[in-house]
Amino acid sequence: RDVTIHLVDPSSGNGQPTVAFSGDYEHPPWEVTLVDTGLETERAARLAKVADYLGNGRFFVAYGEAVANINLAKLVQFHEQHGQMATITGVQFRSQYGQVEADEAGHITQFIEKPILPYWVNGGFMLFETAVLNLIRAENRETLDLERDILPQLAQQQQLMLYQHTGYWQSMKTLKDALTLKEAWQAERPWQVW
Repeated sequence: RDVTIHLVDPSSGNGQPTVAFSGDYEHPPWEVTLVDTGLETERAARLAKVADYLGNGRFFVAYGEAVANINLAKLVQFHEQHGQMATITGVQFRSQYGQVEADEAGHITQFIEKPILPYWVNGGFMLFETAVLNLIRAENRETLDLERDILPQLAQQQQLMLYQHTGYWQSMKTLKDALTLKEAWQAERPWQVW
């Protein structure tokens, strides 16, 4: 089940879904809109279906599959400085295995315990100009995918930039991820920036 289902009670008594936020903190008033975009709809097509709710300016997209301490103000600053249509946040994974270096004879020359891998991956936090929606609307199909269709097209047009996040980022896709996050929540909560 989707995480949102656990947060929303569709049988609120008045026939409308209700979302309630509570706690000992103050926050600005929020308006939450739930849009049924379809179970089989790909991510880019989902954006087209919620476009009317995004307003006329740039907008953030988050997959909701990770938690991080990304400085959104710096991400916006980076995005504004480069002036392209889209920015994705890149993160680097730590290998789950130790790295072994050996010479041609097989003698181990170096052992590095779980190094940070040398490449960047999409961390699932993005900032788009509304022009990205025009690309999505131009194709207008349920199978239009952000990663397979739109992001490569933006990269080919040199309209996609990478914001390199070196702070905390943790996936929450697997049971192992969930256990890691539970331990972090009980300890330092490194993604908590509020």
